[in-house]
Amino acid sequence: MENEEKNLFLLNLYFEEWKFRQENLWKRILQFFVVIFFVSTLPLTIGIFNGVKLPQISVIMFPIAGILLTLFFLWFCLAESIRINTIDGKIKRIMADHYPEEYVKNELVPLTKPYQKKEKTWAIFRWRMAIWVPVTLSAMEIVIAIAVIFIIIIGALPSI
Repeated sequence: MENEEKNLFLLNLYFEEWKFRQENLWKRILQFFVVIFFVSTLPLTIGIFNGVKLPQISVIMFPIAGILLTLFFLWFCLAESIRINTIDGKIKRIMADHYPEEYVKNELVPLTKPYQKKEKTWAIFRWRMAIWVPVTLSAMEIVIAIAVIFIIIIGALPSI
């Protein structure tokens, strides 16, 4: 009985860690996206901030900083996704080791991996959302930053 209590304690501990990392990741994704968007587009959107003046640096530095922040954002999200996946795997191993095999086969696997039914699916449908959402948002942020750089280079930047 003591061993089972220890396993339940470990499962609870891992689940709390998994839940914290999930909540933290999704909060950070939204925060990073908004900050990177405003940094990248600041030369275009400065007009909505009444009376704010840009520092005396080249305006092209803002979208370049946005690209650098996007790379950091992507690194952070993918690293956090690996941590979440590791914890998830640990939880599943504990359950598989200490609970009846029929339960694991019939209940856990179909709920967590429905794509394993020999059906062909695109790779993106087998990725966790914690991977493809940051990758997609990063691609969008880079496209936005490149568009702002292009606008600055062709001289279509509105007067500040």
